[in-house]
Amino acid sequence: FHPVYLSTLSYQELLTKIAGLFQSDGEKISQVLLCGPAGIPVCISDEMVSQLDCESRFSLHVVPDEVIAGRFKIFMKPNANLRSERAR
Repeated sequence: FHPVYLSTLSYQELLTKIAGLFQSDGEKISQVLLCGPAGIPVCISDEMVSQLDCESRFSLHVVPDEVIAGRFKIFMKPNANLRSERAR
């Protein structure tokens, strides 16, 4: 568990903080996506980041970018286990 706190609620800040978790620069990450309903990948924008619940919890999954060699995509999957604990 690694909390990430955003002060500017922007995609760029989210990307920078996630890259820091992986001890990498942002250049290695080609895209950060949110896994939406039915696992559909959703592109993250500044507006979407600003709408995230302040106590949102996600698991991060790293996948090689099939288009750009040497880069990775990060998928943010809502963490259902943590949500169920919160509901108790």
